Amino acid sequence: MIRGVPKGTLGIEIYKDFQNNKLTATDLNTDFRTSFLYSEALPQMEWTLLNESQDILTYPCQKATTTFRGRKYEAWFTTKLPINNGPWKFGGLPGLILKVSDTRSHYIFECTGIETLSKKEPVKFYDIPYQKLKREEYNQLIIKYHKNTIPFIKAQGRKVIVLGQNGKSEEIEFESIPYNPIEKD
Repeated sequence: MIRGVPKGTLGIEIYKDFQNNKLTATDLNTDFRTSFLYSEALPQMEWTLLNESQDILTYPCQKATTTFRGRKYEAWFTTKLPINNGPWKFGGLPGLILKVSDTRSHYIFECTGIETLSKKEPVKFYDIPYQKLKREEYNQLIIKYHKNTIPFIKAQGRKVIVLGQNGKSEEIEFESIPYNPIEKD
């Protein structure tokens, strides 16, 4: 567990700073016993608007497509919520993106509800130390982890132990974890 991170918290969080055209990604990765942070300019996506429509959460939505960092995506956005934003790093349409997925359905983001907050609160980062990297350095670290998982963990002075079929603890012997990154570049 990483100090300062609430129990059960794990994964990548995206913070969008529209005033400064900046996106910050944090990874509260307990496999590395550290958290990572990188910043980049807000991605500019070139969307193709299509004449297809469907309702999502009672909102009329229009379909759009784009290619972003090696994957083709289909998005559904609504102009009834005129917010130029969406999940993860997506944005740039004339309304809120309520659903987006890559064309192979490996990654799907879908809005399941919308509510109005009773009071505005600032978005805050967890008060923990982050190792700051460039996006490319972070991606290379994740690739290295997936290609040689056990040697990577052992190089950190750690062991990977699981409960075996005989009920006794034993060290894992596999060498890699399948890798299917959302960003292929």
